[in-house]
Amino acid sequence: MNKRDTLILSAAVRCFPLWLRKSHRKSISVNIDPATLKLSQDLQQSLANWSAQWESRYQVDDQKDIYREDSEKWENFKQKGRRILKQLEKEVGEKYEITCNEDQVKINHN
Repeated sequence: MNKRDTLILSAAVRCFPLWLRKSHRKSISVNIDPATLKLSQDLQQSLANWSAQWESRYQVDDQKDIYREDSEKWENFKQKGRRILKQLEKEVGEKYEITCNEDQVKINHN
C-alpha cells in the first residue's frame, strides 16, 4: 500500500495554516495555500479566519501573548481548530493523512 502525504493543520504568523509533508520526505513540511487543495469555500474561509485569529494573538507593541492570559480566547481558538480538523478529514481525508499541531488544537485520544 502506498503511503499518503500528510496535511498538517498548524497556524503560524504570516503563513497559511496548512503544511504538506510528502510521504517520501518525512522531515520536511512546506506551507501550502488552502486554495490549491480544492477545499470548500466555507472551509477555506474558516482556515483564513483561524489563521487571522492566531496572528492577532500577540500585542504588537510588547509581543505579549494575550491568549496565554485569556483562557477563554485560547479555548475558543482550539475549538475552532478541532472543527477545522474534522472538516479537513471529511473533505480531503481520503487523499491525505490529516494531523495537527496538538498544542493549538489539543485533541483527546481517549
